[in-house]
Amino acid sequence: HWSGERVQSVWSSPMTRAVYGARCVADAVGVDGFATRESFREIARGSWVRKTPEEIEAATPGGMATFLSDPTYRPPGGAESIDDVRARALATLTDEVLPSIAPGRAAVLVSHLYVTRAILSSAMGPTVPIPSIDVPTASISALVFDETDGPVV
Repeated sequence: HWSGERVQSVWSSPMTRAVYGARCVADAVGVDGFATRESFREIARGSWVRKTPEEIEAATPGGMATFLSDPTYRPPGGAESIDDVRARALATLTDEVLPSIAPGRAAVLVSHLYVTRAILSSAMGPTVPIPSIDVPTASISALVFDETDGPVV
C-alpha cells in the first residue's frame, strides 16, 4: 500500500528526529530523498521548553488551560499559538506538497504532534479543537485529498 509505486514524495520537519524518520520512510518505499520544510517543525514553546506542567502553571498561572482552549494564545517567551502552527503547516501542505503529487499518488509527511493535529483538523472540521485530536507517538495518520470533497481522514 505504501510502496514507491504509490508514494511519490516524502516531506519532513527539519528537526533531527523527523529527518531520521523521513530518511527511513524514503528508503523503505524506494523514493529518492525527501524535502524538509521549516513550516513542518514542532510548535515553538517559548519559555515553556523543558518545563513540567507544574512548572508551567507556577510560571504562568492558567497559561496551559488558556493555551488548550484558545487557539490564538501565544505562551510567553516567543512561543507560537495553535493557529500559528495551523497556518504555516496548511500553507505548505496546500502550496507545495499537494501540487507536487499526481492524482492517485501519495506524499508522506514526517512531522510532530501539533503539526499533525493541525493538518488532521483540516479534515475533521473547525469545530474539533486541535488539542483534543489524539495522535499517539510514532503513529500514522492518513488523509485523502479529493478535489471535490477536500480532505478526509
